[in-house]
This record gives sequence, C-alpha cells and structure tokens, in this order.
Amino acid sequence: MEAATTFQEPDEELEGEVPTPIYAAPGDSVLDAVRKRREALAGDRYHDLEVPGYNGCLVLRCGPIDAAKLSQVRDRLTRSGGGAKLDYSFNADIVVDSCREVLGRRRPEDVLESIDPAGEVVRIDERLAELLGVKVTTARDLLRIVYQGAP
Repeated sequence: MEAATTFQEPDEELEGEVPTPIYAAPGDSVLDAVRKRREALAGDRYHDLEVPGYNGCLVLRCGPIDAAKLSQVRDRLTRSGGGAKLDYSFNADIVVDSCREVLGRRRPEDVLESIDPAGEVVRIDERLAELLGVKVTTARDLLRIVYQGAP
C-alpha cells in the first residue's frame, strides 16, 4: 500500500496557525518531507507581547531561546535554591533572553517601530533603562519596572 507523505492538520478546536501541507515528491523519503517542513518553519519566528498598562503601545518582540542558553538559565537557577524569588528570576530571565526587540507605537492602531529615536534595536538592557529614564542594575529589575502597570 503506497501513501503520500503529508502533514496532518491540527484539530479544528486547536488554536494557532494551520501549517500548509508539504508533500514529498515521488521517491522522496519521510525524512525528505520532514526536512522540507523544517526549512519552511526555520524562518524568522517571533511573537509580539503587549506590555500591560501601555494600551498596546509598548511591545516586546520575543523569539525562541537557543537550547544552550536555556540550559544555562535553568542550571544557574537550580543551584540558587527555590521559592517565589526563584520563580520570578526564572520567568524574568526567560522574558529577557527571548526578547529580540522592544517596540512601540503612538496609538494602538499604528505600526510598531523601534522606541529608539535613532531607530536602533533596543532590548531589555541598559539602553532601554536610559530611554525610559530609570536607574536599575539588572535586566530583571528593569523588567519589573516595565511591567509595573500589570494587574
């Protein structure tokens, strides 16, 4: 019995983007089909997170964290003990490390752009602190200030 190699679409009740089916050419292997899908997915992937309290005008553009960096964060925090402070630290480090750029807009319906007047990429770092006019010593502290408007 011969079957075409294709990707099954997710159930309708699942949210998210439905991938376009990628079919293997006749004679291609399943691995060839998987490689084609991986190439299609390997493009620039990100998710824009609106920061609460800014009415959609401050956005963190986040993307995947590479495995090595994620392991470093996990190992460092595992050695430091547990508790609520550890939970916040881990979550803050994930947000800081996944943030590719801090973007803004004048009104919620406007197009996102760099918050830097010179148009440079700004992350959750000393440049963002400088632009916001706040004095902090760590990215975690800066993130806490940025998220002050969260419920």
